Amino acid sequence: MSMVSATEFNQRPSRIKAMAAAEPVFVTERGEPTAVVISIAEYRRMREEAGEPEPKRGPTLAEAFPGWEMSEEAEAAWDEIMENVRDRSLPVPFEFDED
Repeated sequence: MSMVSATEFNQRPSRIKAMAAAEPVFVTERGEPTAVVISIAEYRRMREEAGEPEPKRGPTLAEAFPGWEMSEEAEAAWDEIMENVRDRSLPVPFEFDED
């Protein structure tokens, strides 16, 4: 059984996920367990063992609102936003505090 602090959990999520692939990882706050990270395989095994179905994804916007159409202006704005989200080469503003 592995245990990590909440601080380590927040600072090293990739490491914690890798650890969870082998065994459950307990996350602690002030020495007390507050959460457990398990692999998706373990999660699915537990759900299957309990007889629970796999959760389904939520509906898309089009599925939730059939017949709904976005205006051309809104669609252009959405496309621009999504392009910026996808484009990791855009500079990210950051200021160093020199105090």
